[in-house]
Amino acid sequence: MIRRDQHMISVSDYYEDFHAERGKTGTVEFPERINFIHAEVGRDKDVIELGCRFGGLLRYFNDGNRVVGVDADRVALAKCAEAYGVTTQLVDLSRELPFAGETFDVAVMSEVLEHLPYPEVSLSEARRVLRPGGKFVGSVPNGTRLRNRLTFLTTGVVDVDRTHLRFFSVESLGATLAQYFVDVSIQPVAGRFVGISPPLFANCLLFKGYRAI
Repeated sequence: MIRRDQHMISVSDYYEDFHAERGKTGTVEFPERINFIHAEVGRDKDVIELGCRFGGLLRYFNDGNRVVGVDADRVALAKCAEAYGVTTQLVDLSRELPFAGETFDVAVMSEVLEHLPYPEVSLSEARRVLRPGGKFVGSVPNGTRLRNRLTFLTTGVVDVDRTHLRFFSVESLGATLAQYFVDVSIQPVAGRFVGISPPLFANCLLFKGYRAI
């Protein structure tokens, strides 16, 4: 439950209201993120997307795979299921996932980890539902990019998105994921000047890691 205006509302209601307020139907999908996740998921896999929302990313790896999408937003899930014909389930990612262990080959979590109040629960559960050697792949915003630093210096606020609860650098993301997965790699991408300094100018941090065999 989340407190809003002295009232407690469900996580689902909170995100439904937030998405409706901003008129958003999906995350901005950088080509680098789409291509990376599509390639890493592959084909003929049992895949779960943790935080699929309206299916804006799921649609790129749905074909040729057996995909399950979970999210806390009922409205988004219904639209995702209708648009892409995937199995969906209402889930609070801060709790135990309603799936048996070692069920999936790939778990995708893109632009979600920064929203979670208890990432240790979510990452532990992602590892649990992966088969040995299974892949965990996704992305987070680059929390320490130059734009965020300048915004903080001028306003005292790091990010205008109130649903962002934490901010990751290349180093902190790698350290966090390494507690749950092996062979973790981080790739900063997307940004006009990313070639000059990826950690400073990249908009997005792509990641992958594996459940230990």
